[in-house]
Amino acid sequence: MQSSSERAPAGPAASYAFRQLDAPPPGTSNGIADVLSAVRAEAEHIRAQAWAAGEAEGRAAGLAAARTEAASAVAALGASVGAISELRAQILAEVEEDAVEMAMQLAEQILAGVISVEPERVIDVGRNALRHLSDRRRVTLVVNPDDLELVSDCVEQLQSELGGIEHLGVQSDRRIGRGGAIARTDSGEIDSGLDAQLGRAREIVAAALARKPSAGEPAADE
Repeated sequence: MQSSSERAPAGPAASYAFRQLDAPPPGTSNGIADVLSAVRAEAEHIRAQAWAAGEAEGRAAGLAAARTEAASAVAALGASVGAISELRAQILAEVEEDAVEMAMQLAEQILAGVISVEPERVIDVGRNALRHLSDRRRVTLVVNPDDLELVSDCVEQLQSELGGIEHLGVQSDRRIGRGGAIARTDSGEIDSGLDAQLGRAREIVAAALARKPSAGEPAADE
C-alpha cells in the first residue's frame, strides 16, 4: 500500500494540494475502510477545487471574449456613423443644389410673367444698363424686336435722366429675350438681359455653396 505522499501528482496538478491523511491505528479492523473513505473525501475535495478553478477560468475567458466582441461592435458602429454622416452631407448638398436650381427657374418664370404683363419694365432694364457704363457718350441699346418701339419712344427720356449721352441708338436682336437689354459702346457692353442676370445669380449662389463647409469641417472663421 502506497502512502498519501506517494499518491500526490507532480507538475501542474500540484496546484491542488493533498491534505495529509492520518494512518489508521494498528490493529484497527476497519482501518482500510477508513483510509478508503479518506481517499474518497480527498478526491472529492480535489474535484471541487478543479471545478472552481475551471469555472473561474471560464468566466475570465468569457469576459475577455465579450470585451473583444464589444470593442469590435463599437468600432463597426463608429464606422457606420461616419458613413451615415458623409451620406447625409452628400444628400443635403444635392438637395440644396436642386432647391437653388428650382428657385432660379421659378424666378425666371415669374420675371418672364411680369415682363409679359408690364412690357414697360424694359425701360428700367435699359436705364440700369446705361448707368453701369463708364463712358456713355455714344451708346446703342440692343433689345428684343418686340421691345424696339417701346424703347425707341423713350430715348429722349433716358438721355435727359442720365445725362452725358451724346447719342443713344436702339437696335433689335432676337437673341435677346423679351424685357432684356444690352448697352454697347466702343469700349464694351453691359448685358442686363434676364438670362444674364439669372446667370450671375447662379454664379453667386454656386460660389457661396462652394465656400460652405461640409459636415464635420470647421467654418472658415473658426
